Order: sequence, then C-alpha cells, then structure tokens
Amino acid sequence: MSDEEREIFRAATPGRVASFLEFLTKWKIPDHLISQRYGITHFQHPDILEALGTFAPETKLLELIDDQLLVPS
Repeated sequence: MSDEEREIFRAATPGRVASFLEFLTKWKIPDHLISQRYGITHFQHPDILEALGTFAPETKLLELIDDQLLVPS
C-alpha cells in the first residue's frame, strides 16, 4: 500500500466509522438471536469446543476414572 493510498484510507475512515455506528444504534436484534444472559446469542465453533474440552481438567479426570473402571479383569 502506497503512502497516497494510506492517506486516502485515513481520510475516509472517520466517516465510515460514524456511519457504521449509526447503523448499529438503529439495528434491532432479530428475535431468534436474543439471549437473556448476554443480549445476543453466542456462537461457539464445535471443533474449537471439542479441542478445548480435551484440555479441561475434568476431562482428564474422567479419562483416568474410565481407565480404572473399564480395565478388563
């Protein structure tokens, strides 16, 4: 990106931010996205949740318990 392009971007940014903020203040959250706890429902990617679950201490504990209880006699 050239210096001239950067300057054009800097000059255009404040107006765009103001327009975006105005849009957000007028936007109504659709009913299917409303959450009582946070105001809007969350999104948690299933693959990331699964990966995080493998590192959770309770998951490791469950694996240890399962290993001991499910050991063939």
